[in-house]
Amino acid sequence: VLVDKPIQVVNIFSSEVDSAIYQRNFVSIGKSAQAKLLYCDHTLSESKFLINSVTEVFVEDNGNFEFYNIQNLHNQTTAINTLAVTQARD
Repeated sequence: VLVDKPIQVVNIFSSEVDSAIYQRNFVSIGKSAQAKLLYCDHTLSESKFLINSVTEVFVEDNGNFEFYNIQNLHNQTTAINTLAVTQARD
């Protein structure tokens, strides 16, 4: 599979109380496949946020993967992001 346009994930955080958010994402890129992921985080309220995100990516032989992370978070947000990639040959 060759995905021509980026896949966009938009997370919008809004709450009347302080919140903790734990996210886990799994991406699998098959043999000779290609994809781009655009990951966007936005806070809309003034509450405090703790965001802990983990993205795991597995890329098979000759696969191609691009990851972009865009954040529009206010100063009361703590973001912990982990990107773990397991990549096969080529």
